[in-house]
Amino acid sequence: MRFKKSLFVFVAIIMACQPRIKKEKPAAVPPEIVTPQIALIEVEAENARQTPNGEIAGQLLKGDTLYIINRRANWLFTNSEFFDSVYIWAPSAGLEYLNLNNPMVYYDSSITQFYPLNYFQQLFGDLGNERSISSDETVIVFSEIGLGSHEDIVIEVVHEEIETVVHGISLYLQKPQNTVFKMKIDFFKPVQGIKETLQKCDLPHLPPSSEKGGHVIWNAGVLIPGLEIDLERKEWDSDWYSAIWISKRRN
Repeated sequence: MRFKKSLFVFVAIIMACQPRIKKEKPAAVPPEIVTPQIALIEVEAENARQTPNGEIAGQLLKGDTLYIINRRANWLFTNSEFFDSVYIWAPSAGLEYLNLNNPMVYYDSSITQFYPLNYFQQLFGDLGNERSISSDETVIVFSEIGLGSHEDIVIEVVHEEIETVVHGISLYLQKPQNTVFKMKIDFFKPVQGIKETLQKCDLPHLPPSSEKGGHVIWNAGVLIPGLEIDLERKEWDSDWYSAIWISKRRN
């Protein structure tokens, strides 16, 4: 009996000295992005544009055939009998509309993880423009997705210029895994009112956790499990909002 007790104690000590294996969180499995090779215009008429939501090149009619090159969120880059290399509003060809302001398009709340980078690149039909911020952080910007632009005054030392600022979606990634931990989504146009802005993002209207000058913030978990939500004001202390930031704690 003493031998069995000693053996048990010995095994327990050995097990306690073994390094603990850290369980990795399961990867978020993104929804399928449907992009058919051929589609038909399903509305009476739809504009063909030179860029997503850009200058109109002409018009297609119900029943016209689209030969799809790729998809950029809610826009289809296509050829047809009448136009080469134009963009068509995807819901007009029967594809599901995606609310790009809704954080749940990019995030799996059941495991509190953003979808992987390749999902965003497939969704936006582009690799994005990458810029290194620090040794362990990088940002990738997707701008050619139809979110519009605005003119801003840039004051130089001796003069001022009017600069066109293109709206887009920015991903902040943690190196070296390239996992998304924060996003900024520019609105096509500024939205007035907190309730209206939350509604635009398919979020519930709940009181914010704090306000900091140019931002209205909901702490992680208040609106979406694991996510902090931050509405960015168009101007300091105004009631107009130009973007939404969504972020989770870095690993």
